[in-house]
Amino acid sequence: LTDYVHSVGLKIGIYTAVSARTCGGYTGSLGHERVDAQSFADWGFDFVKHDTCNIDCPIHNGCIQNSTALMQASLNATGRPIVYYIDSGNPTSPQRTFNPHQHSVVNQEALHKLATSSQELVWVWAKNTAHMFKSWFDSFDAWESMLTNSHNQIRVAEYQSCGRFNMPDMLTIGQGAQTFAEYRAQMAIWVVLGAPLIIGCDIRTIQNDTLSLLTNREALAINQDPDCIQGSLARAPDAVEVWTKPLHDGSFAVALLNKGKTEAVATLQIGPEINGGDFFPAAIEAAHIRDVFSGKDLGVHYGEFNLLVGPHDAALLRVTPVASREL
Repeated sequence: LTDYVHSVGLKIGIYTAVSARTCGGYTGSLGHERVDAQSFADWGFDFVKHDTCNIDCPIHNGCIQNSTALMQASLNATGRPIVYYIDSGNPTSPQRTFNPHQHSVVNQEALHKLATSSQELVWVWAKNTAHMFKSWFDSFDAWESMLTNSHNQIRVAEYQSCGRFNMPDMLTIGQGAQTFAEYRAQMAIWVVLGAPLIIGCDIRTIQNDTLSLLTNREALAINQDPDCIQGSLARAPDAVEVWTKPLHDGSFAVALLNKGKTEAVATLQIGPEINGGDFFPAAIEAAHIRDVFSGKDLGVHYGEFNLLVGPHDAALLRVTPVASREL
């Protein structure tokens, strides 16, 4: 199987869990991480997803931390390059309020796994363990799920670095329950977040427009920028949000997200005199703007740049500061 997948130019991953049983009830890796890691390497896998479901390996006694650290070390010892992903969304970290005394928490899995100290937060303890880790619940092929998962990345931006990526979960683009505009919005936000892009649809039946969206070279270049900085929410005055990401060459990636049900004018604040602008503390007088998805140059702008964005849609821009007001 792995040989065939590699022969068509793709990578292949395998799934396990820190507990004795996976979320689906199959055998997990608890107590035999070294053997499993070597097997994964011998079989030719390129990616390991390590899930955190069930209650027999809690976080409070260090079981999850020790199990994942052992899996990482064991994978490294095989000598095979393997991307290691800790899926910490079931539910080691999804908590809207930090609740160290677990007041009113009744879910048994949550009692075993929700952080009661800062050192139990996955983006703290896993930052030197995994190549990528999830910091919210599983995503689903629904608009609200995309919004929830992306917005919960905002609080962990500073924990991302090259080789240590925050993961809002796999892309649902192409699964079929949303509009193409909604999928385009997800791509724009995941790109600005610098999140790992894992295709979640059936690639055997992928539509041409979906494939073009997922393989847009300019978007992928932004997502894989060598500085590995996670972009974040710069401003959300109403239904339209402005997300920004500084890039290695001094330009910025911008996603203009319209969460509303009707089209709306999205405004990008460029001039520093406008409350510092959307790039504060960077002082940008004027900027050249390029529409990434369409591949069109939109000219040089100063002050405010306005763009009409459809409902449940997003524009992805590359904004390059210029030395003067070349209007």
